[in-house]
Amino acid sequence: MKLNKMLIKTPKPRLDKSTIDDIKKKFLSYSVEKCGVVIQKGKNQKLVILGNIHNNKYARYTADKQAFYDAIKDTNLFDKNSKKKIVCFVHNHLHGSSEPSDYDLIKAHWNIPYLIVSDVGMKWFCIRLFKGEIK
Repeated sequence: MKLNKMLIKTPKPRLDKSTIDDIKKKFLSYSVEKCGVVIQKGKNQKLVILGNIHNNKYARYTADKQAFYDAIKDTNLFDKNSKKKIVCFVHNHLHGSSEPSDYDLIKAHWNIPYLIVSDVGMKWFCIRLFKGEIK
């Protein structure tokens, strides 16, 4: 059966001020699209920048699969008892809207919050995967 995606509203994860500052510094100061993941253990949050391996880094991103796996391998995504949790996936739009594009929706594979950062602000979205028809 075919998997379908549905954009849903989701509560914004709590990001501490230093994580937000780190996201702004690392994602708004580059001339190529970037992606990363925020991991939390206890009260400590850490932004992990993932390599963008897409051929057109000025318009698209593809997270380096090994770097992504290394960042999330010991989190609650794989081990429900893990103290490390994925807070959100982050990527940037170089200019203009922080609304998710059709490409962003195609690339969103995980049932975790996504944060898009652009020069006009930050936008949260979350994708839920369903088997069969979208309800």
